[in-house]
Amino acid sequence: MRLKSLLIGVVLLLTAGATAQAAEQPPAAPWGYDTVVTPLPRAVWLDKVVMFCMPYEPPYEPDKQTIKPWAKRLQDAGFTVMGMYPDGFCRLYAPAADDTWPKECHEEVAAMHALGMKVLAGVYPFVGDRGPRDILAAHPEYRLHPDNVEPGSVGRGCMVNPGFSAALRELLAARIKEYDIDGYQFDGWYQGTYCDCDGCRTLYRQETGLDVPPKKDLLDLGYRNYMVWRDHKLFDNLVKLREAVKAVKPGFILVNWNNNDASGSAPSWMPESLDCVADWTNKEWWDAFDVYSVWLNKRLRGASSDERPPGMQPYMFMRWGKDIESGVYHGSSTPMPELMYRLHAAMAMGAVPITWPGARAGWKTEDWDDVVQAMVDFLPYVHETKTLKYAVCIDSYTSLQNARTATTNCALHEGEGKELDESVGFHRGGMARALLEEHIPFDVISEHNVTLETLSQYKVAILPNNFCISDRIAAVLREYVGTGGGLVATYETSLFDLAGQKRTDFALADLFGAHYVASAPVGPSRIGFAVASHAVTEDSALKDLMGNHGATTYWGKFARVNPDAGTMAPLTGLDVKNEKEANLKTWTPLIVSLKNKGRVAYFPAAVDAAYYDAGYPYERRLIANAIHWAAGVAPSVTVKAPMCVLTGFFTKQTASERAASSRRVIVHLLNGINTTTGHGSKDDKEFAMREEVIPIGNVKVTFAGERPRAVTLVPGNTPLNPVQRESGWEVTVPDLGLHAVVVAEYAR
Repeated sequence: MRLKSLLIGVVLLLTAGATAQAAEQPPAAPWGYDTVVTPLPRAVWLDKVVMFCMPYEPPYEPDKQTIKPWAKRLQDAGFTVMGMYPDGFCRLYAPAADDTWPKECHEEVAAMHALGMKVLAGVYPFVGDRGPRDILAAHPEYRLHPDNVEPGSVGRGCMVNPGFSAALRELLAARIKEYDIDGYQFDGWYQGTYCDCDGCRTLYRQETGLDVPPKKDLLDLGYRNYMVWRDHKLFDNLVKLREAVKAVKPGFILVNWNNNDASGSAPSWMPESLDCVADWTNKEWWDAFDVYSVWLNKRLRGASSDERPPGMQPYMFMRWGKDIESGVYHGSSTPMPELMYRLHAAMAMGAVPITWPGARAGWKTEDWDDVVQAMVDFLPYVHETKTLKYAVCIDSYTSLQNARTATTNCALHEGEGKELDESVGFHRGGMARALLEEHIPFDVISEHNVTLETLSQYKVAILPNNFCISDRIAAVLREYVGTGGGLVATYETSLFDLAGQKRTDFALADLFGAHYVASAPVGPSRIGFAVASHAVTEDSALKDLMGNHGATTYWGKFARVNPDAGTMAPLTGLDVKNEKEANLKTWTPLIVSLKNKGRVAYFPAAVDAAYYDAGYPYERRLIANAIHWAAGVAPSVTVKAPMCVLTGFFTKQTASERAASSRRVIVHLLNGINTTTGHGSKDDKEFAMREEVIPIGNVKVTFAGERPRAVTLVPGNTPLNPVQRESGWEVTVPDLGLHAVVVAEYAR
């Protein structure tokens, strides 16, 4: 299949400086992080895959002719077992006379295939000394020029350079023919964020009519536009590689390690839309204690547009990067209960855990029994599932890329790295925390997923300070709300355009029912109840926290706005720092309004970031109430459990179930109790290691609508008895250990 037929909705970048010949053609819309990308089909054998990292505990006996019992158990359970090999297994440079890796690679692939397993070869396509160094030695013009300086040695390859990308495709296709491997895992399909090699200069001039910017400078609009162009070329080159490798071996897979999280990808290393064209996306789960990790897990699943579960590598760092500084990248002293929690957390949130026994120094062969049993029990409720649709958060990669720009409010977005958290990460984290603690089903999708068709699956869309929003997405949101969708947004959402340029007003001012005036930095303030009452604020639990009148502490940012007539403001704000100034004394924390058939709750208060930072419980209640009100209905499945229980909501309908008109609704329950939390660690979220599991009793799960044909508890397939309540059919999980799944079966 040719490239044009594969990429529906992906268009080429053209600018005003195009050649006269190109100007005769109708101009195409510019490519951006919000350009819609249709997911490309992936190899079917990935639908039931498990992945483990070689060579710490190989799946075969020393003779390489007998499979080990733990690997055989996985196969007998119906899984495809895939070994992930690190860099050096199938190298991208020609072997020297005394190199043994070609023979070893042939033998390893033959042994794995004979035992019915797949081989995933790790390669570094852009790193010269560990990758295609012969190509870069022969062609210095292919090397990345990151600082306008000719690189020494072989340097790194420029992934955007047309000559290098073509030579790399040819090399990677040739290795498949030679070694019969089943897939490549790229430790990032990365582009350097700046390059002035001849290939880049020529291509950029041809396609845009512009010169490559003189340096890497996020404050320069020209550089930011150039960076987006580089990401487009990187995307284009991966699609071309996909065509090339699948022409050699149709079942071949491309696996990409994703680095697009809040702490490591501004400026961008690669666009999120790569998740739609790679067969699978992997990610290291660095901060496994934090709600950031849950947001990332959900986004990686959502960004593919077809819900392919990502592979999640839960690193065993006990003090995050300190392990690496001390030379212990593999071999942490993490307790086994902590390892099992992270393994189960990945599955509960809809990902496939990548087992890495070398990451724990105390790993024993018998530990495989617990790990394999967990996969046998729970992965059938991850593989081939869809999420239960209710709320959807839109992750704004464009906002992340513009968090350091001069055109944003510098008083709020300054500092080295700090602004990424304060303007993007805290909002995501606070929203995820509130949703998880309230057990609200939610997905996270990326800007390239946003279409009316996608949003229409959900009752409510959530924008956690998506301060950069394109005109395209704004139009989709208007249509979504106009046809009955709910919308919840916070703070400066839509105040900036796709290029990070500040607008004079919110692009979504018509939906918010409010117009932008100014922004106030983090500081002390108070929130109280207005005279006008509303469903979002008429909540006894909220009144228990805030009192009948409010005037309770709010510590966070907020936008000063002018509400439209006809909207309702059920909360009032008092600016403590400016209470003697009549025009600055008060502000509006929340505006609710009906828009055509839809409902909109706009928080000028950065209530999500404030909740992540300070954690005042009333803020969580406000967020949850606003989401439920905007949605107009309750979720079809609800959970009553302590807030430490993480919930994952899914549906599953196999081909045989479709033929029989049956389906399943799946609820993952993960026990997050950590008995070492709060015992003096400097940062408890990162450094408190689990050493035991404390069961939780009497968790309630309620299914609205018709009575399920059967409800079972996994593991063990224990029947649960649905009892009719006002809100639906309730079942009780009497004792939740670490992880359980409630499965409701329906006849249609």
